[in-house]
Amino acid sequence: MEIIKAKTFIGGLIGFAVIAALTFCSIGYGDEPVREYYPNGKLKGEGFYKDGKEKGPFKLYYKNGRLQKEGEFQNGEFDGLIKEYYESGLLKAEMFYQNGKWEGPAKEYYESGKLKRERNFQNGKADGPAKEYYESGKLQGESAFKNGKQDGLSQEYDENGQLRVEGFFKNGDPDPEKLVKRYDENGKLEGEALEKNGRLLDGPRKGYYGNGQLRTEGVVKDGKLGGLVKRYDETGHLKQELVMKNGKEDGPFKDYYETGQLEGESVYKNGKPEGSSKGYYETGKLKIESVYTDGELDGSLKEYYETGQLKKEAVFKDGQLDGPFKIYYENGKVQSEGVYKNGNLEKMLEYNETGNLKS
Repeated sequence: MEIIKAKTFIGGLIGFAVIAALTFCSIGYGDEPVREYYPNGKLKGEGFYKDGKEKGPFKLYYKNGRLQKEGEFQNGEFDGLIKEYYESGLLKAEMFYQNGKWEGPAKEYYESGKLKRERNFQNGKADGPAKEYYESGKLQGESAFKNGKQDGLSQEYDENGQLRVEGFFKNGDPDPEKLVKRYDENGKLEGEALEKNGRLLDGPRKGYYGNGQLRTEGVVKDGKLGGLVKRYDETGHLKQELVMKNGKEDGPFKDYYETGQLEGESVYKNGKPEGSSKGYYETGKLKIESVYTDGELDGSLKEYYETGQLKKEAVFKDGQLDGPFKIYYENGKVQSEGVYKNGNLEKMLEYNETGNLKS
């Protein structure tokens, strides 16, 4: 369910009012009751006219003969209580009119008889508190309207009564100074962003862990994450920071140790790593360096011991080992060497730490 909207509550109430008016405009004129019938001969509607205008009570019927709508006209305008019924005969909705405009409370019901929605109108416009319910009777959402527009706090609940979404509106639009908040089934804050009718708007966006700790933060642009995005671990330490464009990684990408020390850095393009990539030990020493093309390892890869001594070197092509490789002992001696082609090992030699070939 989305943040409560005016159209949701007005729903079919507009529909049945308009249908009633159009139907009786086609009935005829006179001081006596005027009736219209279905092709099967059953009564479709009845009402009164005076001086060319609808006046007095009217009724509309389903084809099965059950009452569909009833109310009253004054000088061609709806006036007083109007009711609509399900085909089963149970009450579906009721509202009040004054001089052809909504005025006062309006309610809609489930066919079970349970209240579904309730609103209040003033001079034809929604004004005041509005509520929506599950068929179980539990509150589904509540909001407020002013002069026909949503204004103030809006909240949505799950069937267990747990708050799931909370937002603020100002003159019909999300309040730019107050983010919409979403909660998990345990009532823990899950995320917050600017939204309208369930659609993300440009502005800040945040996500949270169950312990309340910030998980991610970024900025939405054109409905997708864009710009600098930061990700944290459950203890609050910065884990990653990256640049996104149209919802995909596009720009510098960095990983961090819990200490805050840089763990790795690379560049992304359209959601894939591109160009130079480096990884570091927690001491800050270079651990690995490689090159990517279109998201695949492509070119030279080197890995180092924390002392700075070369540990491994190899060549990649299209994500596969392709070419010579060497692995070194920490003393700098070659441990093994060989050749790969299209990811398959074609030749390999192994040595002991003194540099002698193993038998």
